[in-house]
Amino acid sequence: MATDEDARGHRIGQVAAAAGVTVRTLHYYDEIGLLTAAGRTYAGHRVYSDGDIAVLYRIQLLRQLGLSLDEVGAALNDPDRNLTSIAPATSRVSSGRS
Repeated sequence: MATDEDARGHRIGQVAAAAGVTVRTLHYYDEIGLLTAAGRTYAGHRVYSDGDIAVLYRIQLLRQLGLSLDEVGAALNDPDRNLTSIAPATSRVSSGRS
């Protein structure tokens, strides 16, 4: 969906810098269906909503807990999944195993 103003969302460079990831990482997340921008400018640039940014921070949290991208995707797609259901994966991190 094209937007008529860039002010309706956050551009990819801004989101990448604020989240401490690269633009390429955001492109990859889009490629694998993990995080898709809410819209695009007329020039085709991704525009992220506040909700998209919340998802990005959840992805980062789950990655820090030791989940693979596949596991993160499953967690994001399961509305009933919570941090207690992720406990087995976090035990790998706390015990130093991967």
